[in-house]
Amino acid sequence: MTDPIPEELVQLLRQRVASLEQLETLLLLRRTRDRVWGLPDVAQRLSMPESSIEPCLVELTRHGMLASQGTGIATTWQYNPASPELAALIERLAVVYDDRRLEIMRMLSAQAMERIRDSAAKAFADAFVIGRKKDG
Repeated sequence: MTDPIPEELVQLLRQRVASLEQLETLLLLRRTRDRVWGLPDVAQRLSMPESSIEPCLVELTRHGMLASQGTGIATTWQYNPASPELAALIERLAVVYDDRRLEIMRMLSAQAMERIRDSAAKAFADAFVIGRKKDG
């Protein structure tokens, strides 16, 4: 029986990496840490549409794992963890993902389903909130 995924990596995935697309994007930029990437290049390398990759790059930047420069279509990204501790966690995650890819994918899928359930429950509850009357 294999050991569970270390809790600090589970927390990293829960708090900073929301999807398989984000994880693949992060690990690509980590592997090529000296390269500065444009959106079309990342999308092409990962064989994913730019419309899927751009939010990944933005979120990974917001969570302190990438650095971005420029604006609009001229924006570029590079691997740049905000701290040595975060860099070490990402390194550990890369090793675990190489060894236990299916388990990590299942974990990310479960997290996505949990977010969908939470969103659906909130939308259902909001449907019963009595709001002010509309003019008309």
